[in-house]
Amino acid sequence: MPKEVNLRNSSSTAATGSQRRKTGNEGPSPPVDSGVQSRPRVAVSSNMEPTYYIGGGNGNALIEETLNSLGWRRIKDKTDDNYRLRWCELKSSINYNTFKEGDQMVNHIPNCNLLTNKLGLLDSLQEYSRVCSAVQRKTMKLDFIPETYRLDDPKDRQTFDQTYKENEMWICKPTGRNQGKGIFLVRSLSELNRATEAEKEGATEHKELSREGEARGKQDDPRKRKSLNRIIQRYITDPLLVDGKKFDIRCYMLIASTAPYVILYHKGYLRLSMYNYDNTCDNIIAHLTNQFIQKKDPKYSELKEETAWSMDRFNQYVNEKLSAEKGLEKDWVYGPLTTTMKQIMTHSFTAVKHKLQRKVGYFDLYGLDFMIDEHMKI
Repeated sequence: MPKEVNLRNSSSTAATGSQRRKTGNEGPSPPVDSGVQSRPRVAVSSNMEPTYYIGGGNGNALIEETLNSLGWRRIKDKTDDNYRLRWCELKSSINYNTFKEGDQMVNHIPNCNLLTNKLGLLDSLQEYSRVCSAVQRKTMKLDFIPETYRLDDPKDRQTFDQTYKENEMWICKPTGRNQGKGIFLVRSLSELNRATEAEKEGATEHKELSREGEARGKQDDPRKRKSLNRIIQRYITDPLLVDGKKFDIRCYMLIASTAPYVILYHKGYLRLSMYNYDNTCDNIIAHLTNQFIQKKDPKYSELKEETAWSMDRFNQYVNEKLSAEKGLEKDWVYGPLTTTMKQIMTHSFTAVKHKLQRKVGYFDLYGLDFMIDEHMKI
C-alpha cells in the first residue's frame, strides 16, 4: 500500500506506505482531483492473460476485489513471473531482472527510497534547492520541512549539539521506517545520548548473537544487524488542534506512469490522536497520529471511530469553528490548504524525477503527511 513520505515532524514514507486504512466510514474520500501531466503512449500488451500476484497482507482485499471484478485471475506462486500485475508490500518481493517492460506492471519504482526514505527525501530536496538557487541566483526555501539534522553525520551532529537549548523539544526518527516505529521525543541532550547509545549497544549485542546463530546454521534477519540511521527534527509545539487533539493530513500521490510521467493527487483524510494534546505529556500516543501507534492503547477499539475524519468533515469544522477566528476564507481547506499541499507534493516529485528509474509498467503510490500549526502554516 502507499508509502509514507514525511514532510512534517510527526511520523514515513515512508513506505512507505504506507498503509492506510479506512476507519469506519471516515476513510479517504473518492478521488476528485488530479494533476495529469500526459497520457501513457504505450499500453500494457493485450496478448497477455490478465493475471495478478499479491504479496504481503496490507490492504490486499481492496486490490483483490477490484481486480476480480474486472475478470483478472490471481496467481499465488510468488516465483511465477508470468503475471500482468505484481502488487507487493515490499519492493524486495519484485524481481526487476525478469520484468517485461510494456507487458507487465509492478507497484514499486526500484529506487523509490528517494521519496520514501526520510533521509533520501531530505537529501533530494536539499540538492534540488542548491541547484535551483545556483541557476536562478536566488535562495529556494524549504520552509515546509522542520529544522532537521542527521545524527549519523558528525558535522550535522555537532551543529545540532551547538543549536540545541536545554528544555527544547525535538523528535528523533529512524530514517528508513514508517508507521511511527522507532520514534521518540527528546527534551535533553543526555536523554538523546542515552537512547542512541542503548540502541547501538543493542545492535552490537544482536550482532554477536547473530554470529553465534550463524555458527549453528541459523539464519538471521539482516535488517536487525545494525543500529538505525536517525534524523532529529525540531518539534512543532504549537500544532493546530481539532477538538483539542493533534492531527495530521494524509493525502496521496500516485505516480501512475513513469514513461511518460503521469501524476495524480488524492485529497486524503485526517488522522487524529485519541487523546487531547499536551506538549508536556510523555505518552507518545498524544503526539503521533499513526494508527499503528494508536492501536497500542487499550481504549483504541472504543475511540477508533474518531481517529479519522474525511476532508469534507474537516472543511466543515474549519468553516464553522476556525474561519472567523483565523480570518480564513470560506472553504479554506479546499482552497489555500489544498493548493499548498499540491505545491509541496509537486516540489518533492520534481526534486527526484530525474533520478527515478523509468520503465513502462512502473508505478507507485505514496502517502504524504502534512501538519498545520496554530498560525495556519502548513
